[in-house]
Amino acid sequence: MARARFDVLRRSTELSFDPEDLSIPEAIEFPTENGLFAHAFYYRPHNADHSLPPGELPPLIVKSHGGPTGATTSSFSLAIQYWTSRGFAVVDVNYGGSTGYGRRYRERLWVNGASSTWTTA
Repeated sequence: MARARFDVLRRSTELSFDPEDLSIPEAIEFPTENGLFAHAFYYRPHNADHSLPPGELPPLIVKSHGGPTGATTSSFSLAIQYWTSRGFAVVDVNYGGSTGYGRRYRERLWVNGASSTWTTA
């Protein structure tokens, strides 16, 4: 069987990244109201040339997608990598009502009366 051959015709960007400076997202859960949990992606600060002093916590940026029923993903984001390479931690939140975590999670928005104009179809 012949192996496929690929030729690069044109790159979408000439940017290059040192893997030592990239923050890899971690899926996390955190407690919210009424004993429930929410989901997010946590990005640790990551720069091969710098680190925090022992015991010091980094500044934290909390992001929230537009909604109400959208979702954030762990896909590569230059904006997030910009901050993490400069010593910031980032949490990208999928709050209750976001898609991707099942119907009950998505329907959490209904407790605030949002369901009066929505259907479950």
